Amino acid sequence: MASRGICDLLILHGPDASEWCQYLVSLFGTNHHVQHLDVESYELCENIPIPKKSIKTFRTCRCILLLLSGDIENIFDNSEVLESLRKVLRPPNKVIVLFCGVIDKDDFTISFQDSSKWKTLSCEDDPELYITTVMDTISEDSGCGSVSDTDPESGKDQLAVPMTTGNLLTIQPERIRCGVKTQLYLIFKCKLDSRIKNEVLFAPLNGSSARVLATLQNEYMLSVDAPDLPSGLVCLKVFSGDLLLCEAKISYFTDMEEISNLLDSATNPIEFMCQVRK
Repeated sequence: MASRGICDLLILHGPDASEWCQYLVSLFGTNHHVQHLDVESYELCENIPIPKKSIKTFRTCRCILLLLSGDIENIFDNSEVLESLRKVLRPPNKVIVLFCGVIDKDDFTISFQDSSKWKTLSCEDDPELYITTVMDTISEDSGCGSVSDTDPESGKDQLAVPMTTGNLLTIQPERIRCGVKTQLYLIFKCKLDSRIKNEVLFAPLNGSSARVLATLQNEYMLSVDAPDLPSGLVCLKVFSGDLLLCEAKISYFTDMEEISNLLDSATNPIEFMCQVRK
């Protein structure tokens, strides 16, 4: 498993499902809906628990796809490996189980308390279902709802204004111009601990995620350099150490999109363009 920071999709599999893993990596890498995702894989061996250095990758990834094959099923009998799986297969809302040659099991709750909340797929399902299930799971992790929240005619995001949850009072600016270096300021309702590292996760719906170190300006304010991301809705998660402080939504825009928005809001677009040219 490569260590490139936060990945979007982590495929967990046993030795007997390596070909399935390769197929899925190829599928996600060639489909235009998800080819921007950072996909990694981890092969679980029968008698080797997941090491601590790899657990962080599981915890920070946005979606875990477990290929449940015979080898993985046999691993459940190893208490040490099973315990390491319990540590990484959570929260349950980001776990997908793909049954590879194994009959759908109803007794997952014996080994995994929250397994009833996992999404399940079959090797006989259409590949499009794999893609949409992963997209939905990543979207839920980012806090943005469905990834298809767009105007079917214009293709533009319907949510152009920020939404904040948790301890965040406001975020400025609310909109970021693509390609322009911009510093964001986040103001909180609660005091921040200067001894703890603060980070902001930027999760666009149509690009790779980026986790950026934030600077403490005072007890209630953080600043962060916004990464260069494609236009559209971007979900933010603010972390103080491993603690999630809040979530928010901002938007990135291009010059052409801004001109289009101005024309849409103008009472007389032709007169507006004539005034701009003067």
